[in-house]
Amino acid sequence: MGLLALLVVGASFTLNTASANAVTVKIGLLTPKTGALGFLGQSFEDGANLAIDELNKNDEEFTFELVVGDTETDSTATATAVSTMIADGVSGIVGAAASSNTLAAIAIAKDSNIPMISYASTSPAITDEDDGDFLYRVVPSDAFQGKALAKLMSDDGINKVAIIGLNDAYGTGLADAFKAEFSGSISTEQTYPSDQSDFSTEVAAVKASDAEAVLLISFNTDGTAILKELEAQSVNLPLYGTDGTKSDALFDAGNFDGMKGTAPQTKNDTAFFTAFKEKYDYAPTIFVPETYDATMILGLAALEAHTAESCSVADNIRTIGKDYNGVSSTITFDVNGDQVSASYEFWKADSTASSNFTKVGEFVPDTGTADLGSNPPHCGSTNDQGTPVSTISIFLGLFSIATIVMLRRKF
Repeated sequence: MGLLALLVVGASFTLNTASANAVTVKIGLLTPKTGALGFLGQSFEDGANLAIDELNKNDEEFTFELVVGDTETDSTATATAVSTMIADGVSGIVGAAASSNTLAAIAIAKDSNIPMISYASTSPAITDEDDGDFLYRVVPSDAFQGKALAKLMSDDGINKVAIIGLNDAYGTGLADAFKAEFSGSISTEQTYPSDQSDFSTEVAAVKASDAEAVLLISFNTDGTAILKELEAQSVNLPLYGTDGTKSDALFDAGNFDGMKGTAPQTKNDTAFFTAFKEKYDYAPTIFVPETYDATMILGLAALEAHTAESCSVADNIRTIGKDYNGVSSTITFDVNGDQVSASYEFWKADSTASSNFTKVGEFVPDTGTADLGSNPPHCGSTNDQGTPVSTISIFLGLFSIATIVMLRRKF
């Protein structure tokens, strides 16, 4: 069912106002309003709020609220934001964006039995994280983006690569995945902390190497600084990037035009893009459809559980997240909470294009056969977890069930 059809379904029953006795379900959103990914933070919040709007139009027994926390693209700030959300009584958390922030968050959330669904964290380290089955993500692991990068660069005839990458879960994880798949050699690998601003040493090492191309595994602020330093030192090599560098903001850097890269590919859900643009007056940026999907899955898990209690919400995430027809992709969580399918676009930065980027190809890696595992109660017997919300009339009860079914088939 498309987004516009869902709006019609909600309107036809005129259940757009929650009842006075509605149960409040608070969903936390960890978004980078500041820091290295601060330029994307508001767009993630807008995507989550669009999902909250939809959830509130389709069941008067529940009122959904978004509780926003700024990760500052920093693990310490993320930990503070998570603790504040838990104290505020969230049933689940959407986020975070940066993989290192997500790993910092789940260390706290799992101890309070709070499920999390990340919309942008792609580090392979998340797959094996000891999260008590409370951590999921709607984006594929960078174990597969590494394959996409290797394919792109090999197809371009690149045999020797210099890597400049973040020294965090995202940067090192993606670099390792790329190196495992790349048939050529690594001329030099330069890593740096997320708060670094001077890249003269790293670029000098690249210039002194025999590299045929440069791979940046970075975000916006650091990526811009690296690109400007490459230009300042007259390093005129082909440039490659990843999802972290697919940003309009990097066009401020002189030699970003023409750079190629990879990013998880989302399906073109016209209804979602139309609804988003009508509400916010701009087109959704990277990972915004995924933010919407992660928020919807948590909300629908609460509806499926018929309670705001976090353990019961966690118990139903796999039920909702199996062949879930989201606006970003069809989502199924495997035994590790990972999205089982993966598809990548090859992009090229192009200031003459309407979107500043041109799609120059795509790659669908072999992800193997997914192990979906089982779904035992996350906190023991669900009968011991909180007090389920009371039922209302038979009609509304049947309507809620029908609505959940339609939402699960959704879009």
